[in-house]
Amino acid sequence: MSIHQKIDRDSGNAITNALSFFETPSTNVSISSSSFIELLTLNPVNITPYHFKIHATTNYIDLAKCYIFTELRIKKEKDGKLVDIEKDDNVSPVQLIGHTIWKNCRISINGTQVFEGNSLMAYKSIFDYELTYPQSVKDSYLSVAGYYDDGPTQTYSGIDANGYGVKSRKALFLDEEGKPRSTQFMAKLDVDICNQPRYLVNQCEVDIELLPNESKFLLSAPWDTAPTYHLEVLALRIEQNSMLTYGWIKFHGELYWGMVANADFVGQQRTTPFFFQNFNLRDISITAGGVTFPTAPYSLDFPNGKYARIYHDMQEAIGYAGTLESNGISMFRYANGGFCFFVFNLTNSQEDNGPEMFDLIKNGATSVKMTFNKPVPKGVPSFKPPNIEINSNLSEMLNLRPPSNRGLVTPPPRLPTPPPIIEGQYEVKSILTSRIVRHLRSGIEIRQFLIKWKNYSYQELTWEDENNLI
Repeated sequence: MSIHQKIDRDSGNAITNALSFFETPSTNVSISSSSFIELLTLNPVNITPYHFKIHATTNYIDLAKCYIFTELRIKKEKDGKLVDIEKDDNVSPVQLIGHTIWKNCRISINGTQVFEGNSLMAYKSIFDYELTYPQSVKDSYLSVAGYYDDGPTQTYSGIDANGYGVKSRKALFLDEEGKPRSTQFMAKLDVDICNQPRYLVNQCEVDIELLPNESKFLLSAPWDTAPTYHLEVLALRIEQNSMLTYGWIKFHGELYWGMVANADFVGQQRTTPFFFQNFNLRDISITAGGVTFPTAPYSLDFPNGKYARIYHDMQEAIGYAGTLESNGISMFRYANGGFCFFVFNLTNSQEDNGPEMFDLIKNGATSVKMTFNKPVPKGVPSFKPPNIEINSNLSEMLNLRPPSNRGLVTPPPRLPTPPPIIEGQYEVKSILTSRIVRHLRSGIEIRQFLIKWKNYSYQELTWEDENNLI
């Protein structure tokens, strides 16, 4: 008779799920109801930037389910007027137009700005979706945002008029008879505060400002004699979900890097602005917090096929190496097809810790060093170096408080002389941040707030003790 024993006596007891006859799942008692609401622009759609406002209510806001609906149409210039395109017009929008249409975004909560991009929002979206989404998602769901893969035959920044992606995106704006039509897109608001799972607390007023890219950046026409085309916005609104609960915000410590030709970055109809090239790079390294990534330097030679290590490092950093999923970027497309991304994981563990853990805080500067196999040409007036696009996701926490009516008991003197204030009263416009200050002699810790005063500039911000605020 055999005796069954545990390998380790400290191992806990467990049973298979097939025998859990009487186990019932937990009940979610935190949410009573939820709904999507439509937010229209506060200004006409022919005036940019576009402004949206989520008014303060008793509901919590799920910014992770904040989507932008756009209806677009292509026009062309003819005899000084904008007219509809015709069947013979070989023009199409750029890749993922539902996301890449946006150049910048600003978000303010209760009057305090919590997010502002750097005019490279379109490139951030391309980095995120080309690198982290599997090919099956790109070929299916992302079509609602205007994604149609150009295929492995795309090996230059010019427009392949016969490519599947270009022909598919062109067909969106022409019907089967070649008549012009408008097209609708739905895309997630792709900013940091909307890429986290926690809800925004109630009684928060959210202001969203969206600035679109220019038409020459968003439209592609492959021939030299093409007329000037314009992308017209017919309708624009935000679909936003509201419900009940809240928490902290967590972002990952990764850095994405890519290089495009300067002419493509500025925008021209004959090329795509999202063709990322290697430019015969030899080595790239990043120093953050005194640590250099990677530890061993690269020795790249793209023309001779020596780039296997950096290709693997990209897939490893985004979590696809050794898995059953794929983002559709092969080694050939990485080097020659406009998908040459460089990804570095800057976390302490060199892996994604998930939303349950933060990384230890590291103070210090971040620097990037790049070397090329060929020197940058000199004495060529028409030469322009490539534009380098960087997208970083850094861990941080955001603490939101409802509007406060705090003011100073005794207003401090200010130089230069501020604008006249009635009866010496000072009104707080917003509280930007806070800090803990320890007195050297007494050792007492006091919290101070950085105050933005109403009718005063940002050069006149002051730190005020908590005890001096009412």
